[in-house]
Amino acid sequence: MRHAARTRVDERSLVDTLRRVFEAGQQLVLDRVDLVRLDLTQTASRTVRGAVLAAAGAVLLSGALLMLLAMLVTLLDRVMSLGAAIMVVGGVVAALGVVALAVGMQRTRLDTAFSVTRDLISGRHGARGENRQ
Repeated sequence: MRHAARTRVDERSLVDTLRRVFEAGQQLVLDRVDLVRLDLTQTASRTVRGAVLAAAGAVLLSGALLMLLAMLVTLLDRVMSLGAAIMVVGGVVAALGVVALAVGMQRTRLDTAFSVTRDLISGRHGARGENRQ
């Protein structure tokens, strides 16, 4: 009889211990989720602020570039016709833009290829390239 009572007490304390361990595990997961959510919120906020400042800088630099190009056309107008000056300045700017675009696209392709290769080597992508994270 004493053995049966002791077994029931042991079973209750074991169940109570397992319940507390389970609750502690749940709380740990919830705390981690809250930390990740806070970190993502802070990262997104910082990214948005940086993007707004970058956009403002791009707008200001675009205006400055247009003024400098107008000044260059005005200077070239002294040695050639206005149409020729506009064509020379526009052609040079267009050529620089095409080169910048081509280099950017090439680097993007290379960066993507390197990251996929790195992921394949580290095992983060499957055999067909699907992401296994």
